[in-house]
Amino acid sequence: MEIFCAGAANPPRFAYPAARLADVAERAWDGLNQIVQRHAEAERIVIVSHNFPILGIVCRVTGTHLNEYRTFHLDPCGIARLAYDSAGWDLTEVNGREYVPAAVVTRS
Repeated sequence: MEIFCAGAANPPRFAYPAARLADVAERAWDGLNQIVQRHAEAERIVIVSHNFPILGIVCRVTGTHLNEYRTFHLDPCGIARLAYDSAGWDLTEVNGREYVPAAVVTRS
């Protein structure tokens, strides 16, 4: 219980057994930007991740301090949609439910 209380007091700086949340958020941000650079010509890119890396990116895009990551709630399997252009990043949707219909998916 102590570990959770300590983590709740200062989430980004607390060192959970695996990593500090701030480190996870930074790696997620770096990874997102590397993926976008590698696929610069793509109209859409789909990235699947866990809750906290997504929250770290959402906080960064919205200018929300990482201590306030609980401002956002991500539903399981919800879609967080971002837009990127020469002006930078924009959060356009949180907890979206738009999925490609099964009839459109091709199987090999």
